[in-house]
Amino acid sequence: MIAIPPVRNLPAPPAGLLPISTANIVVAVRNSGEEQRLASYLKGSFSALLVPSIPGIYKILAIRQVDAIIIDTGSFPGEATYLCAELKTSREFGHIPVILLFPTTSARLRIQCLEAGADALLEKPYSKTHLLAQIRNLDRNRTRIREYFAQPHSDQPSPGTDTAAFAPAANPGFLKELNHLISNNLSNADLNIDLLARLMHMSRPTFYRKLKATTQYSPLELINSARMKKAAELITRTDHTIAEIMHMAGFRSRSNFGKAFYRHFHLSPTDFRTKHGAS
Repeated sequence: MIAIPPVRNLPAPPAGLLPISTANIVVAVRNSGEEQRLASYLKGSFSALLVPSIPGIYKILAIRQVDAIIIDTGSFPGEATYLCAELKTSREFGHIPVILLFPTTSARLRIQCLEAGADALLEKPYSKTHLLAQIRNLDRNRTRIREYFAQPHSDQPSPGTDTAAFAPAANPGFLKELNHLISNNLSNADLNIDLLARLMHMSRPTFYRKLKATTQYSPLELINSARMKKAAELITRTDHTIAEIMHMAGFRSRSNFGKAFYRHFHLSPTDFRTKHGAS
């Protein structure tokens, strides 16, 4: 059995200095000089966790929501690129951006890093500005998918739309499959996180962490948003009665459907049809 060393939080930022982000960054590094440099660069900007081993990375991923992983290839010669490829092809962790640090003199290693699927490469020596810019750029890519889900649902593409166009770096295969499953099961009033996790072939905790990290929405929020969007489409584009639409959107109670619809659109289903229905 592999012993997993303890994980250390970076020192807290000085009093009065608010963190720029609460993102959790896993930093895999063994070299003390590199560790000090990264600690200095990330301090006050991100919540960073230093791990000196590969098992330590997986320990953190199993219990925490992680927003990015930085791996020093010099600390794990021969292992860093393999680890990156394993993470990026993983169903559970493929959505997490991976940044690899490598020496400028090694063109071969650079190619290996690219082939491993790293989201960003940083040549040594690198500056604090460059490191933070890379992290924030990756976060901006993921923000696109959050904005997609936050749009007014009557304006969103229909369920099943290829979300890759909205967030190319946010594991679009996962999101496309999830959209498809939600869309195909909306009429099921028992659709919930447990059913979605089973359909996605993931454990409940892993599915929740992955979805939350990718979209910032919980499964329940996503399901409810999809139900409201479907209801709005049916109300404005079909002649189905409100009672029929209620069941098609996965509601058992007319009262609950009306309340949920009003909270979302600030109109009753009947008034929404009057205002937005086809003339």
